[in-house]
Amino acid sequence: MLKSLKIASLALCVMLGITTASAFGAPTSIVIGSGAASGTYNPVVEEIKRFCDSEIIGISHYADPATGDTGGGSVANLRRILNNLATAGLVQADVAYLEKSSNPAMARVLALLPLHTEQIHVIVPSNVSVLIKEGSDGVLGFGQSDPEYEIQSNPITTIGDLAGKRIAAWGGSVTTAKVVDQLGNVRFSEIVDAKDQKSAFTLLDSGQVEGVLAVTGAPTAWVAELSKGSYKLLVAGKSLEEAVSDVYGTSGISYDNMGATGQQLSALSVDALLMTRTYRTPDMLNALAALQQCVKDKIFEIQDTPGTHPAWQTIDPSREMKWDNVFTAPGSSATTSATVVPAN
Repeated sequence: MLKSLKIASLALCVMLGITTASAFGAPTSIVIGSGAASGTYNPVVEEIKRFCDSEIIGISHYADPATGDTGGGSVANLRRILNNLATAGLVQADVAYLEKSSNPAMARVLALLPLHTEQIHVIVPSNVSVLIKEGSDGVLGFGQSDPEYEIQSNPITTIGDLAGKRIAAWGGSVTTAKVVDQLGNVRFSEIVDAKDQKSAFTLLDSGQVEGVLAVTGAPTAWVAELSKGSYKLLVAGKSLEEAVSDVYGTSGISYDNMGATGQQLSALSVDALLMTRTYRTPDMLNALAALQQCVKDKIFEIQDTPGTHPAWQTIDPSREMKWDNVFTAPGSSATTSATVVPAN
């Protein structure tokens, strides 16, 4: 068995043009920033490890040295890559985009693989309370009356309708809200950084914000469990879709509990990318090439293996990525080199 594994590893080395001694000795370590065990990033990285660990590469999760915690998500993973704490990490494309706009060090960051796509859910109440008659203080206590309100259907239907209004988001979704606002010129009056999903909906239900933005794969359990008919999803609209198309795509989402009869619409979507940085040593370059090729070669095996995360069903590791600096294997004929970083 061990002999056959060595032969297989050697064959992969020949295919990739790998001449490093790591193929015959200790595997090159690739540390990948993932996320909390309850999320999507952690199991996806675990399954990359499961299917791609070999005599060439040894894959592990980044874990906090003090606590052993693997959590953090896109923002933390990007910081770990830049600070050389992790070899690679799962990062939303828009998180990388926003960082690139202000950090020259992002010239060193490369996209290794496109992974799953997550949808941008923008949720508002289905109905709103509308003032139909002003209250009166009366005269000397006489004729006093309270204002009168009427429950009406919420007129907001697109993300652009939230211009001048406050929205809530949490975690990496705050970055998404900022990028959508910036690229799409939406002009939210404020993006409130909530602690978590529960806190964001407390703000929405109390009228302190008029919408909630959350980036999560569809269908998402907590969205499907919201009270039926109490909320609705907003469409982006063609003009916004075009304005943000350098960073975001679109995909269909449907929830039976959204609106009075359910809703199917085209939502903005964002790619989760496996990102790395510029390396120059043959061992690391070849190890990253082996990882990239392994996921491409084994994608159907991963998708067809019972129990792997549902996100794999949407992953096409050969599709084009919304990032202009892509890792290419040594000796590749691609125009963008892994060892030469193009100017921003």
